[in-house]
Amino acid sequence: MVCCHKKLWQLEQIELPRIIDSKDFHIEVPTFKVETFTDAEVAAVLDAASDSMRLYVLLMLNCGMTQIDVANLLHEETDLRRGRIRRKRTKTREMENVPEVEYLLWPTTARLLRAKATKKGERVLLNQRGEPLRQEWLGEQGKHKHKDNIADAFKDLRRKLRRREKDPIDLALSLKYFRKTASSRLGDHKVYKSFSQYFLGHAPDNVADRHYVRPSQDLFDEAIAWLGRQFGQYPDE
Repeated sequence: MVCCHKKLWQLEQIELPRIIDSKDFHIEVPTFKVETFTDAEVAAVLDAASDSMRLYVLLMLNCGMTQIDVANLLHEETDLRRGRIRRKRTKTREMENVPEVEYLLWPTTARLLRAKATKKGERVLLNQRGEPLRQEWLGEQGKHKHKDNIADAFKDLRRKLRRREKDPIDLALSLKYFRKTASSRLGDHKVYKSFSQYFLGHAPDNVADRHYVRPSQDLFDEAIAWLGRQFGQYPDE
């Protein structure tokens, strides 16, 4: 029936409905504020965390990772000598139009990664039992199960921060908001805002970026270093 009406309209046999331009049918799409961690929350987490948890959070802030990305970080993607990580996101690794992004590591990120990196195997980071930080499997009756050591460590850190006698901090946001916090900070910069989606490893959203424009690595390094200074990772400068 719709096709029939469309054909008649094309032949100028019928007109479009009179209400099509009516403001009564105007739909406004609401805009949502992106939630992020505050500077005080980021500082409190980095101060109170164990070395392992601090590394996980720094990788999220420094390289736009989720805990899945941290758990699946491979040695072939990591250059510990140069202090760099070059990779596609785990979630979109098989997609051709997703960029392979090279991140300059902040001094503390690089130091902790060198200290915690495994010597053998594919994955850079494992738990204390030598197992992947995040595991998924099918349990009884085909029920999906998973174990996430990073999420569990963050829950413990939350409890620790809530118990602080002076200036207790109650973290309401989940781990994925660390990467959102970092990308939002880039988005606020008048020059580096162009890297906010690239930093997240998202596919380009226009023809020029997909086929013609290669982001400047030198400028992206500057952006990452600037981002590190916002989170106190270059204290001597």
